[in-house]
Amino acid sequence: ECFLFSIAVPSDDPSGIVLSANASNSSCCIVDDDMVTIGFANTTYNTSEDAGRVSVTVSVLSGELARPVIILLNTIDGTTTSSDPQDYVDPSTVVLMFDSNTTSQEVEITIIDDDIVEALETFTATLSTSDDAVLIFPNNTIIVIRGGEENDKVVIGFDPTNVTVNEADGFLLQAVVRMSGTLERAVVVTITTQPDTAKQPEDYIGGSLDLTFYPDNITIIVNVTIVNDDLLEDTERFFCILTTMDSAVILNPNISTAYITEDPNDQATIGFMPTVYFVDEFMPMVTVSVAILSGKLGRDVPLLIETDEDTAHASGGSGSGSGDFSGKEETLLFMEGGPMILNFTIRIINDIKLESDESFVTSLGLLPMENIPGLTISPDESDINIRDDDTVVIGFEQDMYTVNEADGSVTVAVVVVNGILHREVIVDFTTQDNTALSSSDYTMTTQTLTFDRNNNRFEVTISLTNDDINEAVETFIAR
Repeated sequence: ECFLFSIAVPSDDPSGIVLSANASNSSCCIVDDDMVTIGFANTTYNTSEDAGRVSVTVSVLSGELARPVIILLNTIDGTTTSSDPQDYVDPSTVVLMFDSNTTSQEVEITIIDDDIVEALETFTATLSTSDDAVLIFPNNTIIVIRGGEENDKVVIGFDPTNVTVNEADGFLLQAVVRMSGTLERAVVVTITTQPDTAKQPEDYIGGSLDLTFYPDNITIIVNVTIVNDDLLEDTERFFCILTTMDSAVILNPNISTAYITEDPNDQATIGFMPTVYFVDEFMPMVTVSVAILSGKLGRDVPLLIETDEDTAHASGGSGSGSGDFSGKEETLLFMEGGPMILNFTIRIINDIKLESDESFVTSLGLLPMENIPGLTISPDESDINIRDDDTVVIGFEQDMYTVNEADGSVTVAVVVVNGILHREVIVDFTTQDNTALSSSDYTMTTQTLTFDRNNNRFEVTISLTNDDINEAVETFIAR
């Protein structure tokens, strides 16, 4: 600031002093040494991408203004950019004028809301001036942009959601794919296996694994080890499940099913052991055994066992009467880790009939509509032989026959005295001399008698010789 001063000779001064024009006027300038401080009101501003803008405040922080000053505001890219991809709009150079009436101003910067999943991003706003009387402090502020949490999403899931592998392959490949969305930061998802009919570690080596998707990752392949055992098994399955703690990640589909089919080299044989049984009729039952003859089971195997008639008849079956055994049908269940041998009992019917030894069959097979690859059923039949323990008594209807010589013959009856016949029984009939002789008193007789269920009585006629000799009572024997 400057001011003027001048000198003059009073008009009534008698001295006659005359002042020159240049010497009578002068000026005095005061050089200002005051400073003002202008800067950002905050050194950090936080905003979210979906807010769309951020306002920064520039203020006179100390000192007083009696004249205008000009401040320039510019932006500098940090992790965020004002070019492609554009995260904010560069306002170019913003000119701010401060004076005694203007001590604070706000500058609004536009934020771009995109659909990219991003980390926290920053850029810097700076202040500058050419005015030496102005101290710029703080001359920088950092603007922090949070991602648009509601709108910026990435979809990650399984593709495909069903994977089938043979046990012999030794491994299963499961693809995890970024289905949609753009990444500018890494996201982490966790894949975890969950057992179902396939168990861990018996059938596969499972657990949890963190998968990191970086911006350039589209697909991550996970290798799951499959255990190739020698057990006969059904097709088994386990699940793969995705989880994440990142709110920017949508998991869909988040479950995949892995199927393990059976190794064709895994075989097992189940059959009768032994295949022939003998049982006495008086025994109440016979027990037939079915065994795992080779291989190992890694699954439950249901088998149908049933009886079939042969010469022995089932009660209520094709034979008459009460039958020789109780027909039966049953399911035998060989369980994984269970007994190697299962028993099947059949009731034997003890009657009083004299019969031939008889037999029936037990057969083994799969249940209807059942198919078990790798399983062989052999031997699939066993024979059960029933030994008869019954007896019959065959004899003469009378133990003595009396006849007159003049009658010319005598008839002797041979009958089933006790018991029931259900098979043929052959009896040899013959006569034997005693005091009566076959050469002069009767005719020697020999005959074969065949008894069965329909023939329980036979008559044998023996011719007598009627002579004119005066004799005593004579006898011969039939046997």
